[in-house]
Amino acid sequence: MIIFSSSLKGKVLRRELFYFSASLLTIFIVMEIVFPKIILVYFNINYLLLLLIASGLLMIIKDGK
Repeated sequence: MIIFSSSLKGKVLRRELFYFSASLLTIFIVMEIVFPKIILVYFNINYLLLLLIASGLLMIIKDGK
């Protein structure tokens, strides 16, 4: 899989996955504060948090020098 490779495409994909999940988590949390139970009825935010942590760790491990 390209996300686990050390090529330039893999680096960009890991970084974009991290930024996308961080921004989506931020948007979902703000929406939950403004409109309670609008996101949590359909989606568990904890799964998105796990994706954020996993993509961050993968980015640190693969791209760290």
